Amino acid sequence: MKILMIGGTGTISYDATKYFLAQNHDVYLLNRGNRNNLSDKRLNYIIGNANDAKSLESALDGKEFDVILDFILYNVNQMKERLAIYNNKCKQFIFISSATAYKPTDEIITEKTELGNDNWEYSRTKKECEIYLRENSSKYSFYYTIVRPYITYDNRRIPFPVITKIRYYSLINRIESDKPIIMCGDGNNKLTLTHTRDFAVALEGLLLNEKAFNEDFHITGDCVVTWNDILAIIEKILNKKAIVINIPVEKLAVYFPSERDELLYDKSLNHVFDNKKIVEQQNIFFYYPQFKTTYTVESGLRDTINNLKNSEDLSKIDSVWDYSVNTIIEKYEKETKSSYVHKADIWSKCMYLLYQKSKCTFLKKVFNRLRYYRGKI
Repeated sequence: MKILMIGGTGTISYDATKYFLAQNHDVYLLNRGNRNNLSDKRLNYIIGNANDAKSLESALDGKEFDVILDFILYNVNQMKERLAIYNNKCKQFIFISSATAYKPTDEIITEKTELGNDNWEYSRTKKECEIYLRENSSKYSFYYTIVRPYITYDNRRIPFPVITKIRYYSLINRIESDKPIIMCGDGNNKLTLTHTRDFAVALEGLLLNEKAFNEDFHITGDCVVTWNDILAIIEKILNKKAIVINIPVEKLAVYFPSERDELLYDKSLNHVFDNKKIVEQQNIFFYYPQFKTTYTVESGLRDTINNLKNSEDLSKIDSVWDYSVNTIIEKYEKETKSSYVHKADIWSKCMYLLYQKSKCTFLKKVFNRLRYYRGKI
């Protein structure tokens, strides 16, 4: 099968790309020329910028595919531009949406659950993209399929409510160094985790599957856990008890303004899913593996933590985030007159202050690079 991946090196798409190649699909990846993440000789690269309509149209000129999957489509304007370009270039278009688009509920979520998590821009715009795709699908030559993943992780990323997005080893370092970590609220909200390798198997089952045409599916793990359960598993793997500071989500939203909406309207809410639809629709494609959770939360996290600890590149910490956690804990304890106080090291403090006080975009980029490449403090 000839497959085009738009954004094929992200957390979800990276393992999907590798899995499709392993299943002998003819896989094409469109990006701006970066081949560092995936160097498989079987992978076909197309040079182009998906966020530039002219560049994308030029890159795909004269090319046709069985399926186009777009992992980096975030708003209706992008949707309009790309659908016009994808028209007559594929038999099926798969839009990677998000399960956070569902209206918050404590009930088990099915594909019939109403969409409407509108307080978070990311979720709202994903919903708007879905609506536009459904309402305008008759204008295009292809069938569409909407896929909604929830919290996904791989061997480079630890799922946790308060964690850096740059260096996930930072959480391990704090636990093993007896530095306190922050828990969002009481940590008892229910959720599901999905390993990206399991996600890839389910995604393959939708490719040119007639029962997936003009349908929507969420793909999530089938094990329900809480953030406290996840922390307990991490502690078990590390053989180390974490020092945990529980901070109400309303305060965390103030302390982490850039993550405010994600904390309030995702990580602090219940998300439990029913996967019957994705399983049933795959029954007709008996030659594809049946979707099921093969990675338990413990086996998946063990693989992730071992990889982070044993990789020279990944076993580094984010100094800015590390210091910000110390600062927030100290501030919270002063406000609540709690007892734990952690003194930050000079490097982390300098990096944090430089990053926070700088008004120069270029300097912020430089600091982000330093955050990424800085080794263990």
